[in-house]
Amino acid sequence: MKANRIPRSERLLNRIRKLEVRLDDCWTKEEGRFYAFCKYCERDLISVDMYGHHKGCCLRGTPNEILYYKHLLATCAGEAP
Repeated sequence: MKANRIPRSERLLNRIRKLEVRLDDCWTKEEGRFYAFCKYCERDLISVDMYGHHKGCCLRGTPNEILYYKHLLATCAGEAP
């Protein structure tokens, strides 16, 4: 197998960016609804802030996943490539 030539920190940054875009892109606003709501679980912004996404929503663990990858990025910052 070839050695991965992309540095670990760059791969982690790409993963974090993709997850943040996915999380930001899930909100839609329809006429007649006061708050934006999630495309996948139909919860509005306020409910998601208080309770999180529904169990079946594909974005349920995404904020925690972003925090985990940011922690990994902080720990690998001192490593040499």
